Amino acid sequence: MRTIAHQRRAQFIFATQSPVFLDSLQDDELYVLSPPGYAVENQLSRLSSSAERLEVARGLTGGTHMLTRGKPIVFIEGESTVTGNRSAVTDERLIKLLIPEAKHWAIAPARSRNEAASAAQSLRNASLHLPGMPVFGLVDSDTSAAGLPDYVVSWPVAMIENLLLDPEQLWEILKDHGPTVGMSSLGDVTQSLDSIVADRVEEEVRLRIRASVPGAFITTDKVDLQQAVNDIDKKVSELKEKITRMGLPDKVMIFRSRVQEILNSGEALERFHGKSILAEFYKRNSLSKVFAINGFKIAAAQAAARGDRIHRIASPAASKIRLYIPQNGVEVLERGAESPEREQLIAEVGLHRSSWESGSPMSAGREKLRESLARYARQQEPTTAAEIFHLANEIGTP
Repeated sequence: MRTIAHQRRAQFIFATQSPVFLDSLQDDELYVLSPPGYAVENQLSRLSSSAERLEVARGLTGGTHMLTRGKPIVFIEGESTVTGNRSAVTDERLIKLLIPEAKHWAIAPARSRNEAASAAQSLRNASLHLPGMPVFGLVDSDTSAAGLPDYVVSWPVAMIENLLLDPEQLWEILKDHGPTVGMSSLGDVTQSLDSIVADRVEEEVRLRIRASVPGAFITTDKVDLQQAVNDIDKKVSELKEKITRMGLPDKVMIFRSRVQEILNSGEALERFHGKSILAEFYKRNSLSKVFAINGFKIAAAQAAARGDRIHRIASPAASKIRLYIPQNGVEVLERGAESPEREQLIAEVGLHRSSWESGSPMSAGREKLRESLARYARQQEPTTAAEIFHLANEIGTP
């Protein structure tokens, strides 16, 4: 097909669901279709003008199909799923069960907060043509959000499994099996979770210590055995010195205090290690009598999605992704030609940005705003027009 097309003997248009096929395309063969009205010149545009940048993007997202789905790309923080396990309940599946907005996301896993933020930043810097598909990171808020770009959004859970730990909704899926699992009321579910949380205090302190202590992969390139031993001993000593300098006893006291604050605030089911709590709840109450572990996770997610708790925890973060408005919107518009239309757009973009920053983004008027920006862009010189079209494409709509 390539040969025939290069010889200009024929043109091929066909549909595929094969990620492998998409990954085989070169940068000069891969085009995406912009939403009507938001293209600078042509709706059909080349995804990347650089083979190197395209490969970087593929590496960040796991494949070309993530870049061509016409959805916001969201890097989520969470422990990686075991590869090759087709029956595993992935973080992506749980999120889409829990959060309606996530059905319209292309979700890419990241192992840590820093990796999610770094991947989102790298993909945004790859200069890809992703019309209407902003890139985000979604991370937990156990640590400060200071220094994170605005497109990295935090929510108050340690991991996806914390969203399943809704006592009322867990009781909903267990009440028909009460005699089998030894539970007769919502109070039994709450008591079991409280007991598990209390038993985890020391482990929660250890997890925080482990995350803060510097680590290193120690190896050597020395051929002589004694030189290799000396080299490794030197690197171990350097690592020990780093750990000594960090003042571990003081750190331990700080972490104990933080864990106690979480307990006192009643937020342990959100901030402790959710995967471990859920697994212990399953084991301690012999839920294997009525659910396979993956079936239990799915049922818990479906039930949690119907509760008030998930709305309280997840809605603010989901809204900030769904209704995103770029930080530099006003600055971009100020580069356009002066006119009453420009001043009106600056005021509207500024108002939407302020409401977004306050945590209560406005949904009304988003489509009209994007249309007005596209119309104004067509009146500008090419460079400014391209920036305004990009701004319009990044504005989230209900």
